[in-house]
Amino acid sequence: MIMDIGISMTGIFISALVMFVAMTVQGSLGIGGALIAVPILVFLYPEFLPAPLIINGAVITLAVMIRERQNIDWSKMRLILVGALFGISCAGIVFGKVSSNTYAILIGVMVVIATAMCMRGWSIPISRKNSLAAGTLCGFMHATASLPGPPIMLLYRNEPAKIFRPTLAAYFFVTSIMSLVMLFYLGRLGNHEVQLGLAILPGSILGYALSTAFIGHLQNRSLNTFILVFAAAGGCLLILKGITS
Repeated sequence: MIMDIGISMTGIFISALVMFVAMTVQGSLGIGGALIAVPILVFLYPEFLPAPLIINGAVITLAVMIRERQNIDWSKMRLILVGALFGISCAGIVFGKVSSNTYAILIGVMVVIATAMCMRGWSIPISRKNSLAAGTLCGFMHATASLPGPPIMLLYRNEPAKIFRPTLAAYFFVTSIMSLVMLFYLGRLGNHEVQLGLAILPGSILGYALSTAFIGHLQNRSLNTFILVFAAAGGCLLILKGITS
């Protein structure tokens, strides 16, 4: 075992490798990392959700924020963050009422919904109502399943990539901190979860470091489709696992 966290060295290596791939995609595109990592880790090592994965996401999104801070659009995020606070509060209520099997089904459903949003190519105008709604849904999905991206992506889909990527990173970092505070309050963020997060953080950092070489080069329709199909299949497997367990 490593760091007495109940997962073998092989398990840590596999999980760190998953995070390496996920964060390479996330750092390059600004989105997609969670859609890769969440279905795999929940299926293999559910201990990594939600807090350890959120810890990794917070570190990487902070790095993206710092790297591209001059292009962050702070002006449109106030209402989104208000919605996120409400969504995270709702997630706190849900955590106290669901079993592990129901939790797997819930994550599977959210993965499928998230991929459906991305596949349809929808976009919605940035307005007060839409910002609040997207922020609420993102906050709930972030705190429960480390999947904050798709609803907020619909708001920023038509923004240039140089604005889209750092602005989403800033939003994800702030909601990561909010989600971790909620999880700490519920007793779901302690030394064990921090150690799990740190165990796979090297994979995330290496993925982020590699992503700088791919910025502007991974905007490929076939790759995006593969990521979404892979995530949808993973979500369906999670639903099946929750139903049959």
